[in-house]
Amino acid sequence: MEKTFDGAAVGSQDGSNSDLEHVEIDWTIEEEAKLVRKGLVATFQAFQKGLGAFLSTRILLGLCEAGFIPAGLYTITRWYKRDDTSKRFPIYFLGNGVASGCSGLIAYGILHMRGIGGLGGWQWLLIIEGIFTILVGIPFILFFTDSPFNSVSTFRYSVFTKKERHILTKRIIADDPTKIHVKPTVTKEEFRNVVNLFLTSFSPSPLLRLLPQWALTRQVSSVHYGYERLKSNALVSIGSWAFVVTNLLWGYLGDKFQMRGPLVALGVFLFWVFTIADRVMVFSPDGRTRFALLTLTHACGWPWHPLNGSWMALNAGSAGERSITMAILIMSANTSGIIGSQLF
Repeated sequence: MEKTFDGAAVGSQDGSNSDLEHVEIDWTIEEEAKLVRKGLVATFQAFQKGLGAFLSTRILLGLCEAGFIPAGLYTITRWYKRDDTSKRFPIYFLGNGVASGCSGLIAYGILHMRGIGGLGGWQWLLIIEGIFTILVGIPFILFFTDSPFNSVSTFRYSVFTKKERHILTKRIIADDPTKIHVKPTVTKEEFRNVVNLFLTSFSPSPLLRLLPQWALTRQVSSVHYGYERLKSNALVSIGSWAFVVTNLLWGYLGDKFQMRGPLVALGVFLFWVFTIADRVMVFSPDGRTRFALLTLTHACGWPWHPLNGSWMALNAGSAGERSITMAILIMSANTSGIIGSQLF
């Protein structure tokens, strides 16, 4: 039931990205609105009562977020040259790692607020999360610009001078002329090409590789390793902070050596090694060693994923194909989360 959010996001992801390429309004308005919408839903879900309300708010959260991550990845490809992409994608996913690293520590503190204002600790957690999302969305609306070719925000504000905008556009066009289109359209032929290529070769890759990572990550915070309940929430952040380092390292090496495929394979191999070690130690009475191995598994679980995404973006033949490719990539990753979280 807790993965209802991901299910709604997966179901809306591809349509959200393809629709953004056809609407007549500035697509950045839609992306900006998603943050505020999600923040509002996240805030008011603290006052839900009953299973029906819980499932409804999870579905609403998924619908509000659908398309946001692939749209962000697509936007990155429009701002940076091809040989910079592999560094930028991990930086984008850095938000996920930092959030995971902070979430355990934040939850540890907020759950102590139980009883304040007559609310439970979990309610305060949702309220603070939602309000923070809204506060982040406001400057995003004020300052975000979608590309060098349209370097002003929704409210016509730009941080770039005319000369800087000229340099930005010339730099991007010289590297990849397909990025010149301010509002690319996704043709049926492009969609067919991407879907056929992706589903036959790339889609099973993130789906199958990330699936065991989701399953094992759920075990990191288990109290069965000898730690009390709230402390286990704090300790789970260790693997996330270690992932921040491996994530940035993989992106840096990918651009430095222009060698993405072998690095993706190396990342998967390391995850496989630690997974085997977890299996060998599964009946060990030494809870600390098992926890340390699972933490290392989490740290090496998916630094290859952003690099794999940049690799796919670089091989897209047009802006339209790139947009749909990013959507299907995230759909595959979210689907692995739905399946993997149910394995234990």
